[in-house]
This record gives sequence, C-alpha cells and structure tokens, in this order.
Amino acid sequence: MGVIIFILRYGFLVLFYLFLFTLLSLMWQDFTREKNQAKERPVRGGGRENRGKAVALLVVKESEAPGLPPGATVKAGPSTLIGRGREAQIRVQDRFASHRHALLYWQDGCFWIKDLGSRNGTIVNGSPISEPVPLEKGDIIQIGGLIFNFAGWIYEMQ
Repeated sequence: MGVIIFILRYGFLVLFYLFLFTLLSLMWQDFTREKNQAKERPVRGGGRENRGKAVALLVVKESEAPGLPPGATVKAGPSTLIGRGREAQIRVQDRFASHRHALLYWQDGCFWIKDLGSRNGTIVNGSPISEPVPLEKGDIIQIGGLIFNFAGWIYEMQ
C-alpha cells in the first residue's frame, strides 16, 4: 500500500509540474506573438492632418548601378520599396537584388528596414536580417552590390 501512495504522490507532482510548464510556455508564446504583431503594424506616414512626412536620407557608398553613383544622396519616404521591379521607389539594377527586395518604412518614431524574403538577403551592418530592424544614423545597408549609409532622417513639410 505504501508503494501505491508513493507512486500516486510523485505522479501527481509530475503532472502538476507538466501543467505549470505548459501554462508558462503558452504564456510566453502569446507574449512573443503580441511583440511580433506590434512590429507588423501598418506604417503610419505623414497624413493631411500634420502636413509633413519623415524622409530617410541614404548615401550611396558603393554601386555599379547606373543612376546611383557613389556619393549620391537618395531620399526615401515613409514607406519605400527597394528592389529591381518597376514598382520599387528605389530601383536597384543589380542581378543579386530581388524585384521586391526590402522595405524601408517609418514606424514608432524611427525608420525600419525589412527584408521581403529576397533570395540573397538584406545585410545591415554586416549581418543578414531576418526580421525588421530599426535603423540608426550611420548604419550600413547592403542590397546586392549596392551599399547605402543611413545618414538619418528629416521631417519634410508638404
């Protein structure tokens, strides 16, 4: 009889700890999902109510693409597609760039860059990115053979 009580006690204890572990892991998944969904919120641009918009300043460091010589400054709006495709606001004539390569966007008071599932990836400060990354002044962005320096941002009045 003592062995059965011993097994039941420790069996209950194991089930209780398993329940706690499952509960904590579900809470953690819910917490990280909310954090990731916050990153995916729609981009807020400069609407009519404030008559202005944030503009990123990108300085070309290296490029073999025509129209984007080294030293050129490129302005990017609050939601700017970078790639080889016709719909891209910054067109990169590079065979290592995808048609829809990356998205540069304004959110929560700063510019972010997000790789759009490109084959060769987007590199920020020497590291490939797999999720949106907030940009800081001086960050280096590489898309194919094109290398930009994020020089910061300004607020343009419309």
